Amino acid sequence: MKKVFLLLALSVLITVSIFATNVTMVYWPGPESEAMQKVVNYWNENQGKELDIQVEILNFSRDSFWTKEETMLGAGSDAIDIAFTATYILGRLARHFVPLEGFDINPNVFIKSTLDSMTYDNMLYGVPLDASVHFLYYRKDLMDELLTNEEWIEKYKELSQEFLGEVMVPVSPDLWDWDDYKATAIFFTQKYNDESPTTYGNVLQMKNLVYNIMIWNDVLWSYGGTWFNEDGNSILLPNLQKKRHCFTKNCMI
Repeated sequence: MKKVFLLLALSVLITVSIFATNVTMVYWPGPESEAMQKVVNYWNENQGKELDIQVEILNFSRDSFWTKEETMLGAGSDAIDIAFTATYILGRLARHFVPLEGFDINPNVFIKSTLDSMTYDNMLYGVPLDASVHFLYYRKDLMDELLTNEEWIEKYKELSQEFLGEVMVPVSPDLWDWDDYKATAIFFTQKYNDESPTTYGNVLQMKNLVYNIMIWNDVLWSYGGTWFNEDGNSILLPNLQKKRHCFTKNCMI
């Protein structure tokens, strides 16, 4: 009887080991990974149990994350089943990926532009998890004051004339163009306005990070600028060589 039970138990273990699938997913560490771990836990306790597919998150450090992942992919490591990618590195990593074919992508769930951003050579290589949106934060109390205080409005007009070459009046931030943004930043900077209640009127993301460059790229595009000329060639290098830098509506960075 013991032998029969032992054989039965061994048979069950072998069956589980044959049919159960363990999937390792590389993911960006930090708050993003902590949030994804909750999704993974839910999967493992629900659909994962039904399908005998268990997922485990593998984290690299943020430092040189892409280099580490690309090295493992390039080496054909079997330690990775699902890789993490982003729009700005997809072209480099696509050769290591298997296209997602035959999936019914619900347009009510995925924004078309996000799917397009995960497409390379007309093949979909990733499922978008989120879309980056850039926000401008401002002090509502100060803006309310600026829109109603006559003395502030007059000072705003003077400063805009002096630094931007035209008399401007303050408007609500949801109506701003970039000149409104600059004029307001100047008004709330004590270097230009002794009566400013704040030392600085603006804070910018200026560290040498690719994510900050994305924000400035949005500024460029919103001005009607581009990185390419009519022939599709980059205009960045010649301009850097000439050291032509500016921040006006008529400027091509």
